[in-house]
Amino acid sequence: ILKDQNLHFGYRTANEISLFILNTIKFIGNSDPVLKKALDIQISQKILPKLHGSYNILDEPLRKLIAFLVNDEMDYSEINSRFLKSLNIEGESYPTSLQKLKSMYIRLESSGFTSYLE
Repeated sequence: ILKDQNLHFGYRTANEISLFILNTIKFIGNSDPVLKKALDIQISQKILPKLHGSYNILDEPLRKLIAFLVNDEMDYSEINSRFLKSLNIEGESYPTSLQKLKSMYIRLESSGFTSYLE
């Protein structure tokens, strides 16, 4: 998703995420809700903080990430501020990441720039 805009992450980040997931399985369990929560935490901690920039750079990648996290078969062209304002984050599998992406994208649309830090 992020590679097209040269926003992808390296092996160290992938390894850290994998280790977190493995430790989650070892110490907490491997049920689907537990693993989704662990991945949600890691997306929010390891991937989203690296995203900052202008509308031209982040519009498509943020919409693609949101669409993937909501439903991996969703067309990202459906993502806009109106859709995000009506999205019930609590019913989603990755609520922490989606909440952050939602605020980042709304800020991107309104000001032309966004970053993880508000």
